[in-house]
Amino acid sequence: MKKSINNILPAIMMILFGTLSSMIVGFLFFGPEIFNQQHPAFQFVVFGFWISALISIGEHFRMRIFAIGCILFILFITFAMNLLIFEDPVYLLRDLVFGISIALSIFVGLTILGKTVLLKSALNKIMVWLLSVIVAYMITTIILSIIHSPPDVLGYFQIQIAFAVLIGLGVSIGTTGAGIIFPKAVKRKVYLLI
Repeated sequence: MKKSINNILPAIMMILFGTLSSMIVGFLFFGPEIFNQQHPAFQFVVFGFWISALISIGEHFRMRIFAIGCILFILFITFAMNLLIFEDPVYLLRDLVFGISIALSIFVGLTILGKTVLLKSALNKIMVWLLSVIVAYMITTIILSIIHSPPDVLGYFQIQIAFAVLIGLGVSIGTTGAGIIFPKAVKRKVYLLI
């Protein structure tokens, strides 16, 4: 229990760094529109926080806590955001699908990072988290394209890929940087996949 308490500060810093890094990247491309709740660039704030929090929980606590955190976080964020910010049920579906896909993608990333010594460098962690975000965005985009069939499917995919790369880059650099500056108190066992 004491080791978990010692991980709270590094976990909070990872969330903070990941969110701020995502917001900085968003601000560079969209300016103050990232704070406009009706603009697509608002994803840099909301999803930047969401992804950073899930990565932080996964890196600093046991998988059981990660699983419980994912379920609670997905339910809370999905329904709280949609009750407070959005009124369209399409956003509820989008956030629910994205929450599940990002949780699964981060779980796979944690599994890869936890079992492979080769992926312990900062650059490799950035790549794993970036790919996790891109995969989650693509899963969400494919599912929502099937359900809603947007008029310009190719344009929709291009926009979502751009958001995935930019948000993923911001979050992955921020969370990895925080992990270097504020190392976790509990080191997981590392196994080599051969």
